[in-house]
Amino acid sequence: MAKSKLQNLFLKEFKEKKNLKNFSNISMSNYSKWDSISHIKLIIRIEKEYKIKFKIDEIFKLNNFHKISNYLKKHAKNKK
Repeated sequence: MAKSKLQNLFLKEFKEKKNLKNFSNISMSNYSKWDSISHIKLIIRIEKEYKIKFKIDEIFKLNNFHKISNYLKKHAKNKK
């Protein structure tokens, strides 16, 4: 899984122009544009792009870039 692909989804969802300095540290708790509505929109965008479907309990746990990235890596490995 290309991390830049996920970064681009974040940039699109939060309408940023590549000025998010450190994606690994971005979370709902420290990034003001990432509220509950944008979280759902981001999850939907990720599901469409990666052709996956998150379970409800996963959606609430995936609240930072690092967790989402790790989840996608594990999902990609399990598909093989």
